[in-house]
Amino acid sequence: MTVHWEEIVYLAALTHDQAIVAWGKFPVRLDGDRAEVMDQNDPDVPEDRQLMGFVGHESPSWGPSRVTILQGDHPLGSVETTANFTVIRDLTPDTDYRCEVRSVEADGSTTLRAASPRRLEYTAEGLVLLPSGEPTPVAFRTFPLPTAATPDFRFFVIGDSGTGVDQRPGSGAAQASVAKAMAAAMARPGPPVRFV
Repeated sequence: MTVHWEEIVYLAALTHDQAIVAWGKFPVRLDGDRAEVMDQNDPDVPEDRQLMGFVGHESPSWGPSRVTILQGDHPLGSVETTANFTVIRDLTPDTDYRCEVRSVEADGSTTLRAASPRRLEYTAEGLVLLPSGEPTPVAFRTFPLPTAATPDFRFFVIGDSGTGVDQRPGSGAAQASVAKAMAAAMARPGPPVRFV
């Protein structure tokens, strides 16, 4: 049995002129081909993580990080922090941005966080952790000025069925197909996509 710590980077909040980007890791117990997501109270989770969690604002630091905000491939600025989140201020309303979060090593070298994400999927044998996939960029568009007329937009409503975790074989593939459909919709020309 081994514990794999899967990295995650995500957009935690967004306004017309600010974004909060957060990151961390969550533990997955691996036993042969089987996987189990561990919660904070698992005895194999380090005590500081049991108390404060794995991701974001109150979680213990995963080490120094450099957060860079970009427009296209052009870096606009960066900040270094030991927190697991940062607030990016002074953004332009209704504008596309990208964000990169890198761990900063003692020698000054950096590594992209969540560069090789793995996906959990339920199979006939149980939950498995699939091989590394493509990194998911943290890309977003700030909201328009609150005082401006509301422009046209497309939106997704992401919810929870309330039925618990679907452990049927292949159920993870359904989530992956929804994610691919969302990515395709966002890539199509037209008004920006907003999340509700």
